[in-house]
Amino acid sequence: IAMIAPTPLMIVTGIAVVLAFLANRFNIMPNAWVLVPMAVAAVYAAMGNETRLPDPLVAGGSLLIGWGLGQYMTREFFQASPRVLQAAVVMTLGMLGLSLIFAYLVTDMMGLPLITAIVATSPGGIAEMAITAKVLSLGAPMVTAFHLIRMVLVILIVKRLGRYLIEKNWLKI
Repeated sequence: IAMIAPTPLMIVTGIAVVLAFLANRFNIMPNAWVLVPMAVAAVYAAMGNETRLPDPLVAGGSLLIGWGLGQYMTREFFQASPRVLQAAVVMTLGMLGLSLIFAYLVTDMMGLPLITAIVATSPGGIAEMAITAKVLSLGAPMVTAFHLIRMVLVILIVKRLGRYLIEKNWLKI
């Protein structure tokens, strides 16, 4: 796949930033800074533009995401709250187990290769799983689609579900 040229990259980025700003400003959707750029990129790709971002841009973005997440994970944080670390281990193992079960079901229903289904249903970010699929020569577009749908559903459903659980006193804050 060809690398996107600088001019279309700036145009698509500019459109995504302006639309995300407006959607966020007028509270049109939850997490507009994630959903709107993904939608803009999907529309750009659906118009027949099969391009990819330059590798240094992808690497830089991954570095900034890791830095942004990692800045809150200090040794002191984990020493002060060992139960959080224990819960994270249990949740991660549970999510991996559920994703393996779901991968087997997807393989059976859709006929995807099992390894592609495992990467497509594994917990992780869209970019990381897409890169993993690419490196392993798996169906990167299918893996990306699975993770994109998962992220959109989580963003659109979790806030409403949380409010419902709070209203029903099933969840205390």
